Amino acid sequence: MTGDGLRLRFQQDDDGTGELHASVRSQGFSGQGSAWFGAEQLERFASALAAYPLTEEARAGLAGGYWRDNRLEQVHLAISAYPLDSAGHIGVRVRVATTVSPSDRPQSQHVTEVELQTTYHELELFSRQLREHLAGEREDAVLRADTRT
Repeated sequence: MTGDGLRLRFQQDDDGTGELHASVRSQGFSGQGSAWFGAEQLERFASALAAYPLTEEARAGLAGGYWRDNRLEQVHLAISAYPLDSAGHIGVRVRVATTVSPSDRPQSQHVTEVELQTTYHELELFSRQLREHLAGEREDAVLRADTRT
C-alpha cells in the first residue's frame, strides 16, 4: 500500500473463522495488527460499509481481540466508519494493537489508532474489494484515504 490508507488480508480457517490482518497508515502514524473474526461477520460489515447513508452496523464497526466472560477484554483490531460532515466525507477509525499476555505489564502493549478521512465512493470500492477478497478473488482489500478532505 502506498500513501495513507488501510489494507486488510483475511486468512480463513476451516471452521468459518479466520485471522484478519490490518496495516494502517495516516499522516506519519502507522501500525499493524490482527484479530480473529467469523467470515460471515466480515461479509456483513463489508455490506454495511457500502450503504448510503452509513448504517449503525458500520458505525459500531468490528472489534476483535481477547475475550473474557463475553466481554472484549483486550482490543487488537477495531474498525468503524462514520460521517464527518454533510458533504459526504467519511471518517474511518482504525485501532491496531499488540497482544499482551497475563504475565506482561498492560503498559507494554503497543497501540496505533488513527482516523482515515475518505469518501463514500472510496468506501464503496473498499467494500467491494473486501467482499471479493473474502470470496478468494483478490489478494487484499485497500481503503485509500482522501488527502483532499
